[in-house]
Amino acid sequence: MGLRKGFFLLSLLWLISADGYHLEQKSTIAHGLSFHNTLKYPKGFSHFDYANPDAPKGGTLRKGATGTFTTFNTFATKGTWADGSYFLYDPLMFRAGDEPYSVYALVAEAIEYPDDFRWVIYHLNPKARFHDGQPITAHDVVFTFESLQKRGPPHYQHLYNRIEKVEALSEQAVRFRFAEPPAKSLVLRLSQLRVLPAHYWQQPGNDLFRFTLKPPMASGPYRIKTVNPGHFVSYERVPDYWAADLPVNRGRHNFDLIRTDYYLDDAVALEAFKRGEYDLRIDANPRNWATAYQQKNYPITGQPTSR
Repeated sequence: MGLRKGFFLLSLLWLISADGYHLEQKSTIAHGLSFHNTLKYPKGFSHFDYANPDAPKGGTLRKGATGTFTTFNTFATKGTWADGSYFLYDPLMFRAGDEPYSVYALVAEAIEYPDDFRWVIYHLNPKARFHDGQPITAHDVVFTFESLQKRGPPHYQHLYNRIEKVEALSEQAVRFRFAEPPAKSLVLRLSQLRVLPAHYWQQPGNDLFRFTLKPPMASGPYRIKTVNPGHFVSYERVPDYWAADLPVNRGRHNFDLIRTDYYLDDAVALEAFKRGEYDLRIDANPRNWATAYQQKNYPITGQPTSR
């Protein structure tokens, strides 16, 4: 029975599959997984309701941040991440933003599991690619998991300590076995594992757990364009991004350039925002909402800062 002939939400009885592994249990193969068992979006859905598939592409989004940054490597145990660097890598599955904890196909085009969740198999999309054109394979998933479990920050080791074994069943199938039936929340979090390129991080001089401003080989919709440490970082949209037309991405990632300017403190960042030096500000200070945005004597220049 071939694994590439489409996936259906139904139970199957596998004895020995085309890849030669034994699954003597009924299993479900699906395009997503929900904490509450009911997915909002059916197989073959076009796009998320909150995304506009006809949104124009182009333009620049300017953001502001305070402090500084010392690394693009969000897996390092030290260092301060650059804004936006967490999203350089695509995860196995993408979490929807408009329903309770639910994930949908991205790097993995389907997820397979038995009723008791003693194991889970991710069937990878054969079109999945890193930015250098190399395919994302099950071996990259195994490398990512084993690296984080052995040497990663403590929260990864704590999260994955109930996983007994991970193995590549083929180039596009990877299976995780659990020491005991896990809570579904663990499977959902595992589904958001960001897959790293083994061929890049195994090169001499590339240390997955060292903080560095060297742009890494990534796979997401944006890649690093310009870096001025302590001042700004900009990301450019990848024109041939492999997953641009997947349902989870259609209508998203529309800006050609995203730039984050850094400011010494939030008071300075607030004044820069009111002068039009950047476009998007997230402000959790209720005092600012009450008083700081009422002044009318600030010109809106629309010009980015050149700090």
